[in-house]
Amino acid sequence: MRVLIVDDERLFLDSISYMISQIKEIQVVGTVTDIENVLSLSNDTNPDLVLMDVYIKNETSLHLINDIKNISANIKVLVMSSSISKEIVKTSIAYGANGIISKDIDSNNLISVLKSTYQGHYVFDKNSFETLQNILESNVNYMDNRIKKCKIDFNEKEMLIITKITQGKSTEQIADEMHYSLGTIKNYITRINKKIGTGDKTGIMLYALKNDLV
Repeated sequence: MRVLIVDDERLFLDSISYMISQIKEIQVVGTVTDIENVLSLSNDTNPDLVLMDVYIKNETSLHLINDIKNISANIKVLVMSSSISKEIVKTSIAYGANGIISKDIDSNNLISVLKSTYQGHYVFDKNSFETLQNILESNVNYMDNRIKKCKIDFNEKEMLIITKITQGKSTEQIADEMHYSLGTIKNYITRINKKIGTGDKTGIMLYALKNDLV
């Protein structure tokens, strides 16, 4: 895995770069401390993953996510921040981030997160995932009025399952509340994931948020 790291704190940048480079299957192909050089270095180094701080010298970097992915659709972008806010989560997802983590994540978890992101999973640490759930829960009552904005047609049962997923309900809870077997609900979730091109319930939550369903 080829990783490009973007952060304006040199001590943090050097420390995390050294730590990541000790992992046999990960290569740090470059480090960037200013926004102006992110795209050019992304193009020159051909990274598999860009690990990027939200703020570079007091300027947000989130608008670069889409530009990075325009260089190559295969590049994953993992956003990190000292503090996770609703605005950071919503904006990161809107621009196409593959995950959001806090900068105080421990080294072992960071390596796991990098590998999971590289494998194509959406990755959120505890703080960012809770923030995502809060966003979804605070807006879930508007779901019915905004279905028409969805790019894909879902039937009534699929929409109900999507609603319950955005509320943080487990598969077991959804099955119990809808009076279906666990297998039936799993089949519905698989069908929804197939329609939107995701692989898990987190992907469904993100789709709902990105397409203004919540």
